[in-house]
Amino acid sequence: MVVGVMHDNIKKNVAKELVGSSTEKSFMALATAAGFPAATLVVPLVKGIILGLLENCYNDCSQKTLSVRETKKLERATTVALQTFRELAEEDGVEAWKINLDLAYYDYAFEVAEHATMEAIRQSESAKVDILGRYYGRSFYKGDTDWQDMHQMITMVGELTLRQIVMIRLISEGFNGMNGKLFVTNPSACVEMNRLKDFGIWQTEGAAFGINESGPLQLCGIIPTIYVNQVNKALMLDKLSEEDIQRVIDSLCLSEEGNVQSILTEEHFKQRTTLKIEDDKLVLPDGQRFGQEKVEGGFYY
Repeated sequence: MVVGVMHDNIKKNVAKELVGSSTEKSFMALATAAGFPAATLVVPLVKGIILGLLENCYNDCSQKTLSVRETKKLERATTVALQTFRELAEEDGVEAWKINLDLAYYDYAFEVAEHATMEAIRQSESAKVDILGRYYGRSFYKGDTDWQDMHQMITMVGELTLRQIVMIRLISEGFNGMNGKLFVTNPSACVEMNRLKDFGIWQTEGAAFGINESGPLQLCGIIPTIYVNQVNKALMLDKLSEEDIQRVIDSLCLSEEGNVQSILTEEHFKQRTTLKIEDDKLVLPDGQRFGQEKVEGGFYY
């Protein structure tokens, strides 16, 4: 009985070693395919900080029960991350691929890496897998993104449709080359566009009440926020294909016909309330001053 148990343990250990060897070779193959010189893969500083982190994450994820398709998405996200890391390094003329990663944050960095990788595995669209891979590679190369911001961005990408992600680029560019007087008339696209407001991607000028989120949206009424430029840059949306962009533009069903959303202006407010306005503050019937921000033409609520 004891001999049998020992024999089983030996078989398990051998199997574990074989699996570990297989995944390591697979990662090395991915890294080589991404353009990393073989010599770079054995540099302790590099391997211990960035490639080691990604390799450990790749190995951990590959040990999970994944379908053939999920395994391919894992490999794709990892390869794109490596390619992005390498290309950015080449642009900067960096010969040794390094990143200033405080080892105290290694566990958290691994957690973010796993989040990005597992989110990529869950995606059904290959373009979103690439976006997550590029974001992961860029963030760890640049080192200019807070860990919490990375978690938030990865979660946001996971929740958005590819069309919404393309919309982010269009909004960031101010719908460059498109007639601002045109309306988005596709109800589904309007709903998706309005959802982007919840992520801080765009805003309206003034306060809008009682708006039908599936109703037409005029392009010039979609005002980009500062955050949308950060998202566009961090996700490297300039890498989106022209086919994907054109497909989204076509799906907006742009038209010259539509109703402009009504904004509650200061004059409208005066007509609809008995409240007083003193020193740019709203005054309630009991005398309490309601400190809303007054802007040109109205108030923000």
